[in-house]
Amino acid sequence: MRVAFIQNFFEELTGPLILCELLERQGHRVKFFLPDRGWTRKLKAFSPEMVAMSVCTGEHPGMLETASWVKKFINPAPLVVMGGPHPTFFPEVIEHPCVDAICRGEGENAFPAFAASINGKGPAVDVDGFWVKREGRIYKNPPADLVEDLDQIPIPSRKNLFKDYPFIQKLPFRKMITGRGCPYNCSYCYNRALKDILKGKGRYLRRRSVTHVVDEAAYLKQTFGTKFIDFNDDIFTVDPDWILEFSDQYASRVKIPFCCNVRVDRLNEQGAKALARAGCRVVKFGLESGDEHFRHTVLNKSTTDDDIRRCAKILHAAGIKIQTYNMLGLPGETLQQAMKTVRLNQEIKPYYAWCSLAQPYPGTAMAKQFAQAPEQVKDQVEHCPASWFDTSIAPLEDRERLINLHKFFALLVRFPKLEPLVMKLVELPENGLFRAIYQAVYGLHMKAMVKAGWPRVLSMYLKLRKQY
Repeated sequence: MRVAFIQNFFEELTGPLILCELLERQGHRVKFFLPDRGWTRKLKAFSPEMVAMSVCTGEHPGMLETASWVKKFINPAPLVVMGGPHPTFFPEVIEHPCVDAICRGEGENAFPAFAASINGKGPAVDVDGFWVKREGRIYKNPPADLVEDLDQIPIPSRKNLFKDYPFIQKLPFRKMITGRGCPYNCSYCYNRALKDILKGKGRYLRRRSVTHVVDEAAYLKQTFGTKFIDFNDDIFTVDPDWILEFSDQYASRVKIPFCCNVRVDRLNEQGAKALARAGCRVVKFGLESGDEHFRHTVLNKSTTDDDIRRCAKILHAAGIKIQTYNMLGLPGETLQQAMKTVRLNQEIKPYYAWCSLAQPYPGTAMAKQFAQAPEQVKDQVEHCPASWFDTSIAPLEDRERLINLHKFFALLVRFPKLEPLVMKLVELPENGLFRAIYQAVYGLHMKAMVKAGWPRVLSMYLKLRKQY
């Protein structure tokens, strides 16, 4: 069977890459299609029998338009399957006339079984992990069991993607994920809701073995000349013993710089030194809000200001650069409260202060916090923007000021003396110049972090540009 994976962004998406490997092992022919010039012509020439899309909430309207195009212009019309976060949390997307099936939850067990079930009459309607539409009826199955031993999941197959999009292979960095799940329940995060959906399907918090992870990193270095690895786990340091073993193996076998995400109360001095020894160049952590009360009550994140200061201190001492994650536009937040976030960042001196506009995704506790207040945002899927960086759907008193402050956030953290000017600029209407300034600062950050030249940085930057 010919299977086309369609995605919106010019980057590696781990989930589809793993599914590509699994489907090829079954004998299917798999190709990736990204939105470059002529991609629709190439898709028609491939004449797929199945079109698969990994869809996030916010980008779903555009992906549904793509599904409609597929059904209209490819003959015979292929089966259209959606997976990823959006159909997992909002399975009613299957009601769209151009969607034939959705995969809910993890796809490593479900997707190969679904593909194997397809015959002349279409797919089976009783595959765990799938909702299937046939003759107007929707067959709803429970999520598939989780793969508890992550070492059994193959290394993501990048060769097909790189063959058709060689400029992605030329980027100096690769993304890796070493585990799944998170032990925490922050109000803005998907993990809380996903745990409920997957309850009873196996252990939620899982980790690959150190050897399996280092094998992949070594493979990326040797095969693709990778210069930098971004470990994209929610919390890379969730297991201190794992980190110590990883650091020893990685230092001896791979020896290329990397970055990772930590939680400030899950990293000690020993762990920071081990990461530095292994080659960690940047550690990223969620500061989120400089208002500790907001962090605890609104975000349900128990980290304290002192936790943040302590973590920053040990990372600075270890010679590791810091990138913070921050949000503006939290429920009830004012411009004055947002400035607390700026000032706590200024105090701990991160290399880069990454900032997003809080998006109350439907189904999260944060969305319910907004909906409970008078005249607050409705808990509706169609309101979600595709980008975290452009605008906010939150009806806050200082909404426009916070959106403008977001564009200058990283600059203001790095250069505190800009505050009088920025405070005047945030009073102006939203405009493209402010967005361009934000993008330029982010581009400089990426260039410095991976030590890449401008052509490569511009390629990496395509995703951010796409979101605008």
